Amino acid sequence: MSLNHGSRIIANPKVQYVSGKKGIGIYQLCFGIQFGIPSWPNESNTAILRNVRLRISAGAKHSDLHFLGMAETASSFTIQPNQHSQQQELLFELNLTPQQLFALDEIQNGAGLYFTVHLYGETVGMSGTLPAHDDINHHVTLSDWARVLHELNYADILVIGVALPRVMQDSKMYPAVTLIRQANEDLHSGRYDAVVTRCRLALDSVYAAMTEKESVNVAIEKFKTKKRTMTKFERELLIVEAARHYTQPAHHVDDDDGNPEWYSRSDALLILGVAAAAVCSAVSRAAAPAVI
Repeated sequence: MSLNHGSRIIANPKVQYVSGKKGIGIYQLCFGIQFGIPSWPNESNTAILRNVRLRISAGAKHSDLHFLGMAETASSFTIQPNQHSQQQELLFELNLTPQQLFALDEIQNGAGLYFTVHLYGETVGMSGTLPAHDDINHHVTLSDWARVLHELNYADILVIGVALPRVMQDSKMYPAVTLIRQANEDLHSGRYDAVVTRCRLALDSVYAAMTEKESVNVAIEKFKTKKRTMTKFERELLIVEAARHYTQPAHHVDDDDGNPEWYSRSDALLILGVAAAAVCSAVSRAAAPAVI
């Protein structure tokens, strides 16, 4: 495939490499694209290629790719053939959120990643202004993907994904799921006290909806006297009860000076992770009907 002006080839692109750069709050996936430019002996009939962008799709296999984002160069450029064949290499940068990077690393599942790079731009020449486009398939091996993650310092930031289910409005778990979604929005908006408050309400909602008070009491008693005999579910209940206890100051002020408790981002992340996992587990136990 190639980028053409009419029937004449302006450039044959290929992916030379994929690399990573870390920014503030974002990651950049960089695609080094090499353009092989053939010779055009007749300079009076030349054309230029401009305004090239990349539409990137990715997946664990070629048959199951999904849109990832748009990649651009840091500055504009043009490609123009002349009497001599030549090569031109350009760097295209794609901004990714931590959540997108987490999703990419999850779907590669030890087998690397497949990318389809759709190049599109326009050519200007004797035939006027024409659209130009081309597709390139590129496989990033597991070892290359490990290198990219290292370049992104990905190991320095832990991103944990919790697939929060959707439930019908008439489900007894609907209030808890809704509160967790609202808490997640509060986290992104920097309202960390609100995150803790909503998580406490979500855990209280689960506590009431699941009618597991007796099971919680048994778990607490076994922790005091026979902790080694506790089942996994009893240990989960104990963790959730500890989370409810942790969030209690969010609903009260200090008895001595009347000041409320303040929560940091780390505090909010801690309790949101526990509360989201607890709600997901409760939805599974309640067999809440899912929205398709």
